[in-house]
Amino acid sequence: MATRHTHALFRRRLTALPGVCAVFPTLLIGLLAGCATTGAPEQRPAQAVTTSGLQVQSVGWSRQRIHALATALPTLQQQYAVPSLAVSLVSEYGEGWSRTFTGPGSVSRPVSGFPADGLAMPLLASLTLAASESRPWGLRTPLGQIAPRHAEIQPYAESRPVDLLTAPYFESPAQARTALAAALEAATGNALNALLRGLVPSVTHSQLERRAGDVRLTTTADDFGAYLQSLIQAGARDPATAALLAAHGTVDARRGLYQGLGWSLERQPQGGVIAYQWSNAAGYHHLALLDMHRRRGLVFLTQGQQGRSLIEAALPLIDETPHALLSRGGDGR
Repeated sequence: MATRHTHALFRRRLTALPGVCAVFPTLLIGLLAGCATTGAPEQRPAQAVTTSGLQVQSVGWSRQRIHALATALPTLQQQYAVPSLAVSLVSEYGEGWSRTFTGPGSVSRPVSGFPADGLAMPLLASLTLAASESRPWGLRTPLGQIAPRHAEIQPYAESRPVDLLTAPYFESPAQARTALAAALEAATGNALNALLRGLVPSVTHSQLERRAGDVRLTTTADDFGAYLQSLIQAGARDPATAALLAAHGTVDARRGLYQGLGWSLERQPQGGVIAYQWSNAAGYHHLALLDMHRRRGLVFLTQGQQGRSLIEAALPLIDETPHALLSRGGDGR
C-alpha cells in the first residue's frame, strides 16, 4: 500500500502551487448530526477507539472478512467474466488491504489505471473547495463571475459550483462538468491535473483532465484509496470533509439516499452517513465508498460488462452494513 498522507500534508503542499492559498478550505458547512457510537460484527476490540465529540467509532476492517473477500474474488471474477479487477481497503490506522486480478482479455491493467470518469466528481469537489479559499468566490458564485468572458463556460455562466457538484453524476450534463473544470483552470491559472497534484497530494498517479467534452479521470484502486485515506485522517470535523458530506439534495428519502458535494450519501439507521460514488460507463464499473462513522473506505475498480454485478456480490462479503445503494437507482438513475 502506498504511504498515506495526512491532513497536515494538505496544508504544507498548498504553498507549492502558484495561485493557490496555503491553507486548506475553512468553509464550514453544518455537520450531519447523529453519529452514534455503534459496534460492528467481528471488530478487533484493541482497534475500537471513540474519537471526537461526534462519538465516531473507529473500526478496522475485519481480517475474517478480508479473507472471505480474497477467497471469493477469483470465483466472482470468473462468474461475471471480469477481465480486470482491483480492490483497495483503507482505514484510520493506515492498515489496509489491496489486490489486483487480471486475466485473458484484459485491456486496462491496474498498473496503468482504469478509466473512471464517474469518480472524478469527489475530486472535483475537493479541488473546488480548496481553490476557492484563495479567491473572492465560493460554492455559490456563478461560473460567469469566477471566469468572466470565458467562452467555454458561457452556456453555464449562471450555474454555481454547488449546483453542478450536487447533481447526480448520471443526470449531470458532461458539458456542465467541463464548464466547472474550465472555470477552475481559468481562475487559478493551472491545468486540472496540476491542481490535483497541488491540492490533493495523496493522489499521485491519477490523471484528471478536460478531454473529449468531459472531465476524464484515470486512476488506480490504491491511488483513489489514498484520497479516501486522507479524508479519513482529516476527520469528520474537518470543514472541507464536512462540506463534502453535507446533504444538499434528496435522491430517495425513503431509502435514506441523498446528494452531497461530489458524493452520493446513504444515511445510516444508527446515525451518520456513508458517502459513495458509482462510475458506470463503456465496460468499466467502479464503486468508491467512504464510511466516516467507522473511519474506513474501499474502492472496487472493474473492467467488464458485469463489473457492477460483481461489486454488488462482493461488497456484503467485506462490509457488514446493509446498503440501499446496492439496489438499482442507488446511483441516481
